[in-house]
Amino acid sequence: MNLNEMDINEVVNYINKELNKGRTLKDIETIDFNVNDRVIAKRLGRRGYKRINNQYIHESNINVLKDKVDSNILATKESNTKVLPKHNNIDLNKLNELIDLIEPIKEVIQKYNESKNIIEVENIELKPKAVTEVKQKIFKVDIDVSNKWDKFISEHKEFKVQQLISLALDEFIDKYK
Repeated sequence: MNLNEMDINEVVNYINKELNKGRTLKDIETIDFNVNDRVIAKRLGRRGYKRINNQYIHESNINVLKDKVDSNILATKESNTKVLPKHNNIDLNKLNELIDLIEPIKEVIQKYNESKNIIEVENIELKPKAVTEVKQKIFKVDIDVSNKWDKFISEHKEFKVQQLISLALDEFIDKYK
């Protein structure tokens, strides 16, 4: 097809018919008209055509089309079939159902967000004894336990190491008498 030899209305009708078949505009331009991508789209735009719902319509007809679509939606609502024009394929019953569920969904999300952050943990207060006399001991300790111990000590610098060791050993002895 030669784009320069065809009437603009013929080009628009042909393109609209092919777009309805599911072809892309790029495919139509490059294969059928043998022009680069976007050439026809730009020409139609300069001549007052706009692409609405995958169809090219002249600006002078847009208001007529808009009124027709609005009346079509209104008629489908009144007839209780509740389906938008064929280009959208949206079931209005499902859309209305989803709209009705927005508030309950928001409430569920809000309650979930409130509950997921509430974890009550008792603060453990360390109460080491005042150490008056000390005796030096040498222990061999598992490396993982030693690493945990070093981390724990670095997080509790308000206590002396000898106080924490004494407290830990005292609690262990009381627990496993």
